[in-house]
Amino acid sequence: MDWHSTALNPERAPAGSGVYRFLRWLIRLWLTLFFRTIRLLNAEAMPDLSGAILAVNHAAGFFEALILVATFEREVRCLLARERVPGLAHGLLARGLRMILYDAEGDGWRPVLQACSEALARRSSIAIFAEPEARSGEPSRFALTAAAIALEAESRQSEYQPSGGGLSVWPVDLFLPVEPSKSAEVLVYVDQPLLADEYLTRDGEMPREHALALAIDSARLRNPFRLQPAEFARFLSDLEEILRRDLARDWASRPNWKQTLEGFELSRSVKDSADLLNSLGPGRLVALRESLDRYREAQRALALRRLQIDFGAPWLKSPWRRIVAWVESVAGLPVAAYGLLNLAGVGLILVATGGLATVGLPTGRLKKQSARSWKSEWGARAAVALVCYVAQTWACAYFLGRAAAGYYAVSLPLSAAFLARYWWLLRHRTRLVILAASLPAQSAKLAGPQKQLLSGIDAARGALIEAPVAPPEQAVGEAAQ
Repeated sequence: MDWHSTALNPERAPAGSGVYRFLRWLIRLWLTLFFRTIRLLNAEAMPDLSGAILAVNHAAGFFEALILVATFEREVRCLLARERVPGLAHGLLARGLRMILYDAEGDGWRPVLQACSEALARRSSIAIFAEPEARSGEPSRFALTAAAIALEAESRQSEYQPSGGGLSVWPVDLFLPVEPSKSAEVLVYVDQPLLADEYLTRDGEMPREHALALAIDSARLRNPFRLQPAEFARFLSDLEEILRRDLARDWASRPNWKQTLEGFELSRSVKDSADLLNSLGPGRLVALRESLDRYREAQRALALRRLQIDFGAPWLKSPWRRIVAWVESVAGLPVAAYGLLNLAGVGLILVATGGLATVGLPTGRLKKQSARSWKSEWGARAAVALVCYVAQTWACAYFLGRAAAGYYAVSLPLSAAFLARYWWLLRHRTRLVILAASLPAQSAKLAGPQKQLLSGIDAARGALIEAPVAPPEQAVGEAAQ
């Protein structure tokens, strides 16, 4: 996005203190080293007149918090588990950016709720990150936390801000590219808001916090960056196919291995992890999809080479015929070059006069100019070649003597005939022996994309395992009271 500053306006959401704005400028400068663009989508739907809760549909992290701080012009105070801010330098930066930290295993949630409510009453924004959590019919703890803070802050609105707009919960989707993806653009999408006052005054059998939390969870399903169901199912199918194929090749290389692949499929834990990743880290899943496509393309290219060798050149199975093809290709190159040099004059004349029209050379001048038969066409070409050969022989006799011209005259038709033979050799022999010789190297190159794919799978699952935990159950219950 294009970084810009907003004009001072007491009715607008605060842009933060001088320390906050200076640190945000440094963060933006630092982020330009990693990404070409940070683009904020649908930003015009978010007014600057009131506080807002950003329900970020992405796994929490200190780097992700810095992305949000750099993206918005208004002050964004990120709610993070204290374990996400390790070290003194990170702690000082978090304090300067006024992040709200909580202890995931502690019970001091009330001060955190108080800090959130006061910040929202002063028209700041609070960013709350989602966390990996198995889907069920109940609201997620992330959504319950956001709903509890929103309703608590809305109920205190008259105390801190007697007039002004109501508090809104804005679902935010974040696309953060991950290596080895070629994308270098961070996308932040602001979805349609959920008004807290509508749920604060709602009566019904369902608690107000649950109703708002379910609405937040429903908005998460509209994530525009996630793989759609059909594409996601295709991704799982392709991943299972690749892993089964690799397993089959590994077992085939082991002598007396009797186990088969019947009944082997992706485990439920892998599918659930991929589903969570599609929701909380679509950038990582896109990188995994790209790695899978590169691996499949490398496999396809290798299989095509093997098919050309096995079915298109059965003669390659004979080592002697391979040696003959190599020797003829290498030793015949000087003779072929000599023949090509002798034909250079003939070719230039035929191209200039359009004599090669029916050969299909890529030039606009080579268009058929008459309806002459192919016999007359080739007869004219032979005449041009004969004239050129005579002229070349005469030139050789003039400069080198009659003896050299005699040898040269004999070599002209022989080199031309060998040039035709060498052209056939390149197309039907040399190319195939080069493919066969490079097959081991191509097979070794396949290990690179395979390792990258497996590393991506491990990194994706590790990112979910190491994701910060949500506020404890008692903390959410305390916020809802």
